[in-house]
Amino acid sequence: MIKRVNIKDQSIAEQVLPIQLASYQIEADIIQFYDIPPLKETIDDLMNVNEEFLAYYDNGALAGLLSYEADGPFTITICRMMVHPNFHRKGIASALIKELFNLTSECEQWKVTTGAKNEPAKKLYLKHGFTEEKIFEVVPGLMISAFSRTTAFSVGS
Repeated sequence: MIKRVNIKDQSIAEQVLPIQLASYQIEADIIQFYDIPPLKETIDDLMNVNEEFLAYYDNGALAGLLSYEADGPFTITICRMMVHPNFHRKGIASALIKELFNLTSECEQWKVTTGAKNEPAKKLYLKHGFTEEKIFEVVPGLMISAFSRTTAFSVGS
């Protein structure tokens, strides 16, 4: 089951943070860069973001989340994609992306970034119609891949 959750609710943020830490630790291990912001955030930091959160529940357990924000009237930026390692390879990230597309079907473009060495994430976004637009270095040693998708793809993809 997927539903919106209010990250400003402390009890929600307390459930989200361990999933974020576990998920982004996996990414840090993949890209061999450990100074990524999601690994440094606190519950208070999470509660103060201006992002919408979609949560995926598996038999009542919070298994994954996607957060996003509007970047203008017709563009959505995916800010976070996190799936607890115990729930990997179950289609949770794909389900969250599909739900985002359904909820934001009036949009013309969706954007996301991930570590350039994070092949599982890159494959996920390519599978859902994103195109890798550029690779850039945000800090020494950290290369990021930027992806976008336009409405040329069907919403159910």
